[in-house]
Amino acid sequence: MIISENEIKAIEKRRKEYKPNKTVLLFVGESLPQRGTFFYHGNSNLFRYTKEAFAQSKIPFSIDLFKQYGCWLSDVCDSPVNGLSASERRLKIKLGLPAIHDLIAKINPEYIVVVKKGDMERIVFKSICTELGFVENKTAYNLPFPACGNQHKYRNELSAVLNRIFADKVEV
Repeated sequence: MIISENEIKAIEKRRKEYKPNKTVLLFVGESLPQRGTFFYHGNSNLFRYTKEAFAQSKIPFSIDLFKQYGCWLSDVCDSPVNGLSASERRLKIKLGLPAIHDLIAKINPEYIVVVKKGDMERIVFKSICTELGFVENKTAYNLPFPACGNQHKYRNELSAVLNRIFADKVEV
């Protein structure tokens, strides 16, 4: 089952419902998965391992708390890219750069986590995060996507980031 345009619209509506007034930590993903799982539905790998990272950091977690902490997830591409060839995927990421650049400039998050290595690191992290000063200020992080054996690496690296940013939210 591939996700339809109507499903994408419904998902984007839900994403906007969880946009905090002030974004402290912006997660930048590649795109929605083509099979319809979604972070804000609580049924994706990204959700599962993000939740585990919060737990590892002893920070209470729910979708509502994620918003209350000022965390939000946005994607570079406006439609699913998994299943595309590497060159098609790269092109979609490049086409999404102006919109994600404008979003970051508009919401002005304190920190950014770019989720995924490879093209996301080369195209998004190195260009936008460097250009906007996040890399220089050491407020941008590039983590692997939590799949294909990178689940524990993502969880551990995100936990370290969360400990730096949200030390005051840790349960004792």
